[in-house]
Parts: sequence; structure tokens; C-alpha cells
Amino acid sequence: MNKTLSNSLALAATAAAGLLALRGATPAPSPPAVDPEAQALLVADDYRSWGALDQPVKVAPTLCRMPPGGGKAPLGASAAESGPHSVKLYRLYARDAAAYRGVESGAPQAHQVLVKEAFEPVIHEMAGPGRIPPDVVSAGGRLLRPGASAGLFMMWHDASDVAGEERWTYATVSAEGEVTATGRIESCVACHSLAPHGGLFGLEN
Repeated sequence: MNKTLSNSLALAATAAAGLLALRGATPAPSPPAVDPEAQALLVADDYRSWGALDQPVKVAPTLCRMPPGGGKAPLGASAAESGPHSVKLYRLYARDAAAYRGVESGAPQAHQVLVKEAFEPVIHEMAGPGRIPPDVVSAGGRLLRPGASAGLFMMWHDASDVAGEERWTYATVSAEGEVTATGRIESCVACHSLAPHGGLFGLEN
């Protein structure tokens, strides 16, 4: 037997042995799922690097309330029926901005993360006639601008491209950086289950 043939047979035998060992090997365990609280803190550290979506400051829905955490009073959850604290303002961030801008057209949202950066409203007084500044919004006959932080409201989608509100996990983080709630938060589900795009409202709403 020549040397080349001998080497080829040896390599084939080694490969066959490796294949048999692989077939009988125990599969490597899947990586552990990220804890929702840890995920919320990671998002809180990262979301500003995405850049806010190109839309004006908006008024948050009345159901968008911060769950209390650590025995503290809820932030951005004033029950006032009038005055500036009856509303909350927010800016919206999306990890995959292109996908979110295409949500009305059915763009898949797998692995999407959204953050509402919420603010206490402050009454804005115009110095005189002129254009309303871009960070000022009209609500209930008042001009309001973002004031102190009212925390973060976030949601992230699982790995599936299938649309559906049930694919989202929610979390809230207080202005002090405390995770106040995670999971299928009742008030979040109640609002987003009415959204027209698999749990999302899109930029047109």
C-alpha cells in the first residue's frame, strides 16, 4: 500500500470515528433565557444609542401608568383629572427603527425592542407670537413640554416573525433606575391588545 493511500484511509477512519462520537454525544445545552429584569436594565442602558424615532413628543394614553416598586409612589401616575399632571409626555425609541417604520406594511418585528421615554409635563408659555417649538405639544388647550423623567416603558418581541400582541414582554423602569414591573403587565396588555399591528400602533397613530 502506498503512503498516499494509507494516509487517506487513516483520515477517513478518523472522520468516521468523529461522526460516530458526534451522533452519540449529548447535545450542548441551550443558553439560558435572559432574566426579564436583567433585560430591562440592559435596555435602559442602551436605548439612547438607537436615536429617537423622527416624530414629535406625544401625549401618553391614560392607561400608560408606572407600576409602583419598592414601596414607592408610582411615577407619572397622577390621578388628577385636570392640570398638566393629568397627562404624561413621551419620546419613542426602536432598536430596529426601519422595521418599526414599516409596521403598517407588515414588516416583521422579531427581536424588536421599543422604549417610551416618559416625562412629567410642564406648562410652556410662549414669549409672543411665533412657531411652537418642536418639543412642545398642545393637549387639552395647554402647551406642554417635557419636564422631569417619569421613567421608561419598554416592550420586546420574541424571536418569532409571527405577529401578535402575545409575542411581547413588557417592563417599566422608574426614573431612579429601578425595575418596577416585568412580564405581561395588565395595563400594557389591555392597551396594546387593541393595537392594529400585532400589538403595535405604529407611527401613524
